[in-house]
Amino acid sequence: MDKIIKTKKLESYEETIYKIFEFTNLYYTDVIFLDCKTPREVFEIVKNLNYKPDPKGIEFLSRPLYSIFEKDLPRDCDDKTLIITCYAKLKGIPYKIAVTGKNKYPHHVFPILCLNNSWVIFDATYEYSEMGKFIFAPVFFKIFEEKDLLKFNQ
Repeated sequence: MDKIIKTKKLESYEETIYKIFEFTNLYYTDVIFLDCKTPREVFEIVKNLNYKPDPKGIEFLSRPLYSIFEKDLPRDCDDKTLIITCYAKLKGIPYKIAVTGKNKYPHHVFPILCLNNSWVIFDATYEYSEMGKFIFAPVFFKIFEEKDLLKFNQ
């Protein structure tokens, strides 16, 4: 079993989003041990995982199982998003992925989950993250559903 799902030169944020959707479908059972947890409990678990950025210019995405239990791997916003989207898929919770930026360019990703018929920001990137809140006021903001990225599958 590979620890690293994908390591490559960063090309586009759309490709990163596509890979998160793809790997969610492949590896959602990596988080089977979270099945008994509530969404809020999962949010707290993920936000308390140490943040570690990718090497500059490289997009690094780990299987959720390794991202959770191995301290030496990069664990940034896309890795934490993947853990949460895997949990959502496991539990049958609808989800989307948001891409934001502090200026007109994208630089951050997080999931949005549908809980009790409401879409909730689920950005557990940092220890100070709060469920339902942006970590900064975005200038760039785009939401993706899996069906939006079919062009990468062709």
